[in-house]
Amino acid sequence: MEEVVKIKILSKKEEKIKSTIALIFGVVLLVGFFSAVVFWELQGRKLVQYTEIPVAGQYINRGDVIDTSMFSTMLIDREMIIDGAIKDISSLIGKSANQFIPAKSQLHELYFDEPYLITTEERMVTKIPKDWMHSVPSTIRRKDTAVFIALDSVQQNEINVSFNENGMPIGNNNLKDKEPVLEAVVAYVRDSQNKEVTTTSYEQRLNASSNVADIEVIITADEFKYLEQYIKQGYKFVIMYY
Repeated sequence: MEEVVKIKILSKKEEKIKSTIALIFGVVLLVGFFSAVVFWELQGRKLVQYTEIPVAGQYINRGDVIDTSMFSTMLIDREMIIDGAIKDISSLIGKSANQFIPAKSQLHELYFDEPYLITTEERMVTKIPKDWMHSVPSTIRRKDTAVFIALDSVQQNEINVSFNENGMPIGNNNLKDKEPVLEAVVAYVRDSQNKEVTTTSYEQRLNASSNVADIEVIITADEFKYLEQYIKQGYKFVIMYY
């Protein structure tokens, strides 16, 4: 009889120990679950779904010259990152903003340009009419400096200009002694479909995406009128570049 009582007492102790262990295990699981949830919300989601990229750290105005103090970094949901977002700002230093960029905005290369390509109220992008041009090299590109050489009506008939791959006239055309009437930065070079003409080979400008049809340069209204006066007097322009 005593042995049966002892067994029952031991069984109750074991059950109590098992219950305690189960309770502790349950508490540990619960604490672990809540810890995992907290970690996910605080850090895990950022590690999995977010990427740190540079953004505008302040308002950047059109024409501002870019330096490193203008940027900060921000964690962005990967699905919200714009196509072509800049992830290395070193390529932007020294350029200028060609539009207003709000603070905390993601960055794209189209928002920036070389300072000499930024237009102002005085310096505007101006298309040179086709009938103003006697000839223009097929290798001229955006960011080149266009050189305008004026030819009178006689010279237009006498001089047949062809160009080498560097945009310089070749052959006996007597252009070496002519002073340019204007130099201007090329803003755009477009084909007949109004698409920008680009070089398809890094080292060879003759390999172009299409044929040059129009060029647009950055000049003032007075400079445009100055060119126009030559046209009214019967001149046309040979356009070279460097």
